[in-house]
Amino acid sequence: MKNAICNHLTLLSENYDRVNVYLNQIGNLSKKNQQIYLMKRKSYEKDLEKIVVGMRKRGCFKGLDTKIVTLGLLGMVNWVAKWFRSDGRLTIKDISNIFNAMITETNPYRGE
Repeated sequence: MKNAICNHLTLLSENYDRVNVYLNQIGNLSKKNQQIYLMKRKSYEKDLEKIVVGMRKRGCFKGLDTKIVTLGLLGMVNWVAKWFRSDGRLTIKDISNIFNAMITETNPYRGE
């Protein structure tokens, strides 16, 4: 999951304007491009869901609905497009590490 989050956030930060358009302006795409976008988005969601299932087998997300966990993770990483600033206090790698710590058992912020 750590690599998936880092890769997602890196691509997001490198394609900031495009990502914002895709996340917020899908209704302005042609019907053909909307379908292409939605198919790619669904495929990406399924890939992330496979990672969540793999993590569940290792003890993460116990008792939680896989689909909701997947959508929650996507919401968390996609929302970064709204507030991330390349000249801000934290880098994409910093944010990626914090997100990963939030969802794993090895959270260094829990004092464990």
